[in-house]
Amino acid sequence: RLEATGLSAVNSDTFVIGHDVAAGLEWIVDPTGGWQSGKDITTLPKLRVVDQYNNAVSTGPTVTISASVVGANSVGVLGVTGNEASGVEEIEFAHLNVTAVADSYVFSFSGEVNGVTFGSITTSGTIDITHGDPTQLTIITPAAGSRAGLAFTQSPVLEIQDSAGNRVEDAALTVTVTSSNQILIGTQQTNAAAGTASFAVDPGLEGRSSAGITLTYKTTFNGQDITTSQSIDLLAGLPSSLRVLEDSSTVSTRAVFSP
Repeated sequence: RLEATGLSAVNSDTFVIGHDVAAGLEWIVDPTGGWQSGKDITTLPKLRVVDQYNNAVSTGPTVTISASVVGANSVGVLGVTGNEASGVEEIEFAHLNVTAVADSYVFSFSGEVNGVTFGSITTSGTIDITHGDPTQLTIITPAAGSRAGLAFTQSPVLEIQDSAGNRVEDAALTVTVTSSNQILIGTQQTNAAAGTASFAVDPGLEGRSSAGITLTYKTTFNGQDITTSQSIDLLAGLPSSLRVLEDSSTVSTRAVFSP
């Protein structure tokens, strides 16, 4: 509407003020709660693309939203997957997972249009990353001190870990041990407690002394075998008998034995 002194007011035709180009991001769903390393999160982040005046940007070039980790402990993050591209104002991730050392992290989400990054926004609080599913067995304490017929002087201890090396604290899987070429004695399997498998009654080996025997440890998760191994030398056991290598064929009084 235009007005001036001494003149009649004039109304313009109706017009629409549209949004400007994409310049920022706003939260619609701010992800919170604990995430498991290597697994898709359950509450997926959802953002709105806005211009410099906070108008929702509903048209224009495709916007790509990327997630990253900020802070000094970001070195503990091995990977973030789940970029979501969309040309509409509301963008929800189809999936997002983080492989990381268990810790608390702050995540940043930023937009990109035609190669230009804009509108970085962080989660309102820290996100706790906990362990994921078991993927590896790690030897914490190797078996050592092997003598034939005796238990190892040092019993093996193993940890069930996820792909980031986090101990899977709720894992109660069975771990077994086998030998490459000697007979095992004692405990040959044990149930893990809080992700740690300790052989309470020390296993051992029997047979002829030899070097480079392979001990293989195995567990199974969701039908997949998870294994690791170590090398150990088997030494002679305790004396148990005498063996005559050569006997005398002639014995005379007060004379040296003579074969």
